[in-house]
Amino acid sequence: MIAMYKLTDEGKKYLEQGLPEKRLADALAKGPISMAEAQKMEDFSVAMQWAKRNGWIEIRDGRLRLAMKPGKLELQDALASVAKTGEAGAFNLQMLLSRNLAEEEREDLVKKARQYLGREIANIPPELIKTGLWREAKLKKYNVAVAGKKIYPGKKHHYAAFLDHVKQKLAFLGFEEMRGPIVETEFWNMDALFMPQHGWEYQYDVQRAHRHILRTQGTVLSAKTLASRPRIPGKYFSVARCFRHDVIDATHLADFFQVEGIILDEGLNLRHLIGMLRMFGKEFANAEQIKVTPSYFPFTEPSASLYAKHPDMGWIELGGAGMFRQEMLEPLGINVPVVAWGLGIDRIGMFNMGIKDIRDLFSTDLNYLRSMEVTY
Repeated sequence: MIAMYKLTDEGKKYLEQGLPEKRLADALAKGPISMAEAQKMEDFSVAMQWAKRNGWIEIRDGRLRLAMKPGKLELQDALASVAKTGEAGAFNLQMLLSRNLAEEEREDLVKKARQYLGREIANIPPELIKTGLWREAKLKKYNVAVAGKKIYPGKKHHYAAFLDHVKQKLAFLGFEEMRGPIVETEFWNMDALFMPQHGWEYQYDVQRAHRHILRTQGTVLSAKTLASRPRIPGKYFSVARCFRHDVIDATHLADFFQVEGIILDEGLNLRHLIGMLRMFGKEFANAEQIKVTPSYFPFTEPSASLYAKHPDMGWIELGGAGMFRQEMLEPLGINVPVVAWGLGIDRIGMFNMGIKDIRDLFSTDLNYLRSMEVTY
């Protein structure tokens, strides 16, 4: 037999309303009151007895006054403990029993516990634990092969993680990052790169050169870096958001990321550039088949394009590159060879992550985003 306890009706009342002595002390905290007024309070005699015993009140000039502010009432906590668990600390439990606020409730826990025996149970009730009969109970087996509830913790966006990886790898290779606004003047975006705004018959217009546009290529950052007296030899890169009026499909977006880079040094030639392009295709795109073909860009000569073979989509152009033309470098104050490239890092990301549609890199499908593995 295990002794348990429960609150009496009076104990339940005090649990809900508070102990009488505490209620009396709270009333006196607002100011002294006459004995006649105090006697009108509910449970006054009980409150008076215990408040005086605790030294909380005093009688002076026929009025009750607060002598000491009550501290934490452990007895009030004991009421709550008995109501919840049937138990309380020994000292407080004795106090509750002496004040008839609690009474012993003797229950044959063994008898109660035995009703759980002989059948399979998933949750062990308190009676089995207290009596030790849980050792004889038939517990439901856990099936460790059953898949649990899938948890989706916070994680970095898979493509954002890839872009950070590219930046870190270029930094490890000794490149310095170039930064700039996405809104540029037409001068830096077009004129400085020998790109006419309206066909080759376009006549230079100062007012048009001052107009602002969303940058169409990361090469604008290379031009501005070259004009800012860079270190020679030097290596610079950027991962730039670019914007173009383009038809959106599986390999084209109207706004996209471009990884731009330049190397300045004496003796650089096309072979160095081709080596860099092949490194990009293998290291960042994980492409097995790569080819570099002749190409044309207004600001480079010679020029080249980098292609990689996608396992499902065939040959895809990853970007362009070349040696900056002397006509472009001289106005910027550069008198050494400069190799440059501007690659569509979004397409490189497609290869790296096994994606067949470039639009999936920026998908808002929550289930798709949850399923994508972050490998960097």
